[in-house]
Amino acid sequence: MQTATHELSKLVEEILKLNATKEGTRVVLVTTHVYDERMADAFRIALNNLNVDFLRLILPPKATPNHRFGNPLTKYALEVMKTADLVVSLSSYTWWPMAYAPSPVGKIWMHSDEFTEVMMSKIRWLDVMIPEEAMRRLFPTEALIKRTIEGAKAMAKAKEIRITSSAGTDLVLRKDGKKGHRQCGIANEPGMWDNYGFGLVACGPLKNSANGRLVLQPGDYMLQLMMEVKDKVEITMKDGRITKIEGGFSAKILEKWLAQWKHPDSYYPAHIGWGTHLEGAIWVGSREFTVADAESYPGIMQIAFGRNVFDTTHPMVGLAGQNVTPSHLDLQCLSTSFYLDGEPVVKEGQIVHP
Repeated sequence: MQTATHELSKLVEEILKLNATKEGTRVVLVTTHVYDERMADAFRIALNNLNVDFLRLILPPKATPNHRFGNPLTKYALEVMKTADLVVSLSSYTWWPMAYAPSPVGKIWMHSDEFTEVMMSKIRWLDVMIPEEAMRRLFPTEALIKRTIEGAKAMAKAKEIRITSSAGTDLVLRKDGKKGHRQCGIANEPGMWDNYGFGLVACGPLKNSANGRLVLQPGDYMLQLMMEVKDKVEITMKDGRITKIEGGFSAKILEKWLAQWKHPDSYYPAHIGWGTHLEGAIWVGSREFTVADAESYPGIMQIAFGRNVFDTTHPMVGLAGQNVTPSHLDLQCLSTSFYLDGEPVVKEGQIVHP
């Protein structure tokens, strides 16, 4: 159910204030050529109410040789964005299942050289891609912010990640020197990117470090496939790469999805971490389930495969990966234990780290 636009704009004001937006802040409000006009209006009203100096930027469609819509970020658009204190990017959809690459309306690719170039100018960037009905439910609380930042600090210090489960998962990855990445819905410091409504901790592991077995169980989720796992999937990894996928229907779907990209790096981990949104995230089955819920559900173990060239100047934001495959796949596992240098952070899907 939609609220009146002026009521939505009041919520947007709260969101903007959390993102250090005040009188005199320079903001670029950006969308692709297809966008939710009502949401854009709510942000326009909120920015005016805060007496913010802002521009409305609508990126034109950009065709690619295969007649799909590509990354609409042009050099000119990049130069405009670099002049801002904060870029607010509104998506016209809540999720597109295929990849970060082509979508029906074009997409600002987070895992792209253009995006990294903007972030290296030390601007702040807030993505808003969840539907209106989830915006209040997933509003970042002080407890969520603190929990997520503390998790990112613990992740940053660690060198080894191990995940296990009663279903048979036992996978070890290395992350020596990599950032602890946090998302808690706020971009209030220079160089910081975030995604409103999300709560998670992650890192980009060393490319060739993953060894062991990852087991998906019924009830787990394959995000870009928009599909709940129906039957057991056993994934073997050696020297960082998926070498075998075994199981029934879900395994075959997963195998076909990865194979379609015809790129060896689609099989390497992009990032790994856990969800921290104790306050508002819900699981599969509800009509309100969003991409933010999938990635932020408390204690969820998320491991992604594929593209991870995403970085910023901020010490708690970025993956600093080198994987340039066009695909990116997120897998969410419910009843998994997560260890940092042997210390438990999550035990069978429950956050236990103090």
